[in-house]
Amino acid sequence: MFLVGDPKQSIYRFRRADVALYAEIKRLLLGTGAELLHLTTSFRATPSIQAFINSAFAPAIAADEEADGYVPLEQARAEVSGRPTIVALPAPRPYGDFGKVTDWRINESLPGVVGAFVDWLVNESGWTVDEAGQETAIRPRHIAILFRRFRNFRTDVTRPYVRELEARRIPHVLVGGRSFHDREEVVALRNAVTAIEWPDDELKVFATLRGPLFALSDESLLLYRQSINEEGNLIIRRLDPTRVADRATLRPAALEVADALDLLRQLHAGRNSRPIAETLTMLLQAVRAQAGIALWQNGEQALANCQRLIDTARRFERTASSFRAFVESIEIDAERGGVDEAPIVEEGTEGVRVMTVFKAKGLEFPVVILGDPTCPSSRDRPSRHIDASRSIWLEQICGASPVELLEASDLELKRDRAEAVRVAYVAATRARDLLVVPTCGDEPIDGWFESLNPLLYPADAARRTSVPAAGCPTFGEESVLDRGPKGKPPLSGSVRPGLHLREPGNVPVTWWDPAALNLQTEELAPLRHQRLLEVDPGEITATDSVRRHDAWQAQRLTMLAKSSLPTLRTRTITSLSQDGEAQQPRAEAVEVHVVARDGTDRPGGRRFGTLVHAVLALIDLQSSSVDLAAIATVQGKIVGATKEEIDAAVATVSRAKAHPLLQRAANAAKVGRLRREIPVMLMQDEVLVEGVVDLAFREDLPDFAGWIVVDFKTDRELAEAHDRYVRQVQLYSRAVSASTGLPARGVLLAI
Repeated sequence: MFLVGDPKQSIYRFRRADVALYAEIKRLLLGTGAELLHLTTSFRATPSIQAFINSAFAPAIAADEEADGYVPLEQARAEVSGRPTIVALPAPRPYGDFGKVTDWRINESLPGVVGAFVDWLVNESGWTVDEAGQETAIRPRHIAILFRRFRNFRTDVTRPYVRELEARRIPHVLVGGRSFHDREEVVALRNAVTAIEWPDDELKVFATLRGPLFALSDESLLLYRQSINEEGNLIIRRLDPTRVADRATLRPAALEVADALDLLRQLHAGRNSRPIAETLTMLLQAVRAQAGIALWQNGEQALANCQRLIDTARRFERTASSFRAFVESIEIDAERGGVDEAPIVEEGTEGVRVMTVFKAKGLEFPVVILGDPTCPSSRDRPSRHIDASRSIWLEQICGASPVELLEASDLELKRDRAEAVRVAYVAATRARDLLVVPTCGDEPIDGWFESLNPLLYPADAARRTSVPAAGCPTFGEESVLDRGPKGKPPLSGSVRPGLHLREPGNVPVTWWDPAALNLQTEELAPLRHQRLLEVDPGEITATDSVRRHDAWQAQRLTMLAKSSLPTLRTRTITSLSQDGEAQQPRAEAVEVHVVARDGTDRPGGRRFGTLVHAVLALIDLQSSSVDLAAIATVQGKIVGATKEEIDAAVATVSRAKAHPLLQRAANAAKVGRLRREIPVMLMQDEVLVEGVVDLAFREDLPDFAGWIVVDFKTDRELAEAHDRYVRQVQLYSRAVSASTGLPARGVLLAI
């Protein structure tokens, strides 16, 4: 038996996965003679990244007594040449209004430089990464931005990063987090599905009609809701899709509202008779959402988010089919800030991954960028304490802390700080080819990956000493672009952009120049609209676009029609025998054996028959009466049988065991020629017929060498449907013969 664990990656204390528990189990196993092996070779990162990680984390992790030391990584890959592997990315404007570096300024200016750096990597760098053993140009799918947290109180810390990616038209995939549910297109779809499920919710209906899907004007909605009839009376209509309005009384501007309500009514009426994803697709197609959303500044990303919600609906239907349950599910996800990301993170899906370190554990990425550098590494107060010796869990309730928690605060804070180091370790070890760490050129940033600072920041005397970095653009002299009206550089100066090497043998770190990046982005939406609305001489482009769209629609409909036809029809042997279709012209006759009864009345019905079949399926044909009674008692509890039925089942099965047919089966079992409750399949008239044989055994007799297929029936069952059961056994026999290549005889044993 092998037990594998890595205490350096123990980052789930909030789930009671404490590294101290690992250390204790390890100690106990070693005390009983277990052998300890260290797996040190890492096939993931380049040697320079591994050396950087070893140097940064070895002192901190080794100092943690519960982590049981630090096992350094050893290289397996060749070093990358012609470009850096460790990049320090400075915040360009870290100074506040009073001449000091502030966290909020760093958080404000850093997303822009991260977005610009990703844009440069993808579109200008020419750098390559290893993908499946081949050198491939960096694409968005190769990049991951990792966070310690997604939310800071009510603020979504990922949102500024996502906006910067969108402004540069870089696709991204948000793995978890609340930003997905806060997107305009997702909110519009959530409102729409709520209006479809609850059409009497006038607020949701209004939000749907006024939102981006229908985009109806206030004037149209007001004209529909309120009008004056010929008598001068005010008529007020509800925005209720279930109420059909008299179109003759509506003004022309209000007819579009009626059309929208008709669509919602149709979708509501059939919501539970069609797949949930189909309802969403019908809505988007009816309002031509694809064409409208494509005109948005980040139309491709918005359309991808719509498709993502449709994919969520498809996955939801695997466990439930109620449209209402789906609506409630996505509302709960929106409230909690959760989102199902499984199919979006498939390998090969294009887009920068935006995720937490906890989500990224177990994954790897060619390029890793650490985000939200000012996130505290640990709490100021302990959140919990586990006392294993007393089997208690201690935590705050309503702001009040137990005395034991306060007494253990120093220990718990120490454990929290140790785990913060391990979280940073996990984040850094996700990188294969390039690790990008946010920094500040004037002073170190204290945050969740501050363990990297000693290797990132050069000594004061070497701050202004750097050399050009291979594969990088020409850098300037300053890593801080703006210090505000009162900010002043440190006495030793800011870190000069370029390649820094603290001392011989250390890992080189490339400090980037924010000025070398395009930090300003233009508003792309007006330009896209202008290009779309430009005059098309002869309508050549428009005609070709319509033709390609029609061809795509035809291809899609053909594919849907083809995929809706089953390639293989299946039926059970029981249902086929009920139709009377199983009889073949040359079907071999089925023997019918009857187990003699003792003359006493016994129970009947489906429950008793089920109990008898269950006992016959489980007993050893040579078992004692005690074993038989025990099995019958257990099975009787499962089916809810009475004591009378259990006793009758024991007596019935005892007589069946004594029958010569089952005695022959018991003899076959001794030589391994008995099969019980065996599934079989048979192709008949392009239909796959399947069933389960009660019992089959193989015999080699002078007049017959093959399989005896036995089907158990109570005498009442056999009397009621003799011919159907004969056809059923014939199908079983043919299936056994087809699968074994030996002849088979069918037997009905009435018990």
